[in-house]
Amino acid sequence: MATKWLIGIIMAYVIAGIVCLVVEYLAFQSSGSTYITQGATNNLFSLINSVTGISFTNPLTALTDILVNIWTITQVLFRILIWDFSFFNAPGYEIIKYVVFWPLSIGFFVSFILAVRGTSSA
Repeated sequence: MATKWLIGIIMAYVIAGIVCLVVEYLAFQSSGSTYITQGATNNLFSLINSVTGISFTNPLTALTDILVNIWTITQVLFRILIWDFSFFNAPGYEIIKYVVFWPLSIGFFVSFILAVRGTSSA
């Protein structure tokens, strides 16, 4: 695969991810129930806001706080990778996730693996 194609797929993935994160943030900030925020009860940014501070009064409490925060951050990263944004749960938007964004993710990971392996040709 040519390097231009690799860079193009990776840039499309990054730009689409940034756009989806902005839309997700706007859905998180909106207070009213609109068409795009019908699934906003399970919003990505509400999961990010659930990351708490670490209490060092007790070593066991500190350890559990660290483990819970690591688990929450892992969930956030996984939801970003599989395009699990709340606005895709609105009626009619699921097909966009499956037809547009999942093939883009597959293309990103395949091109990233090819780039790491060094099998791309210029």
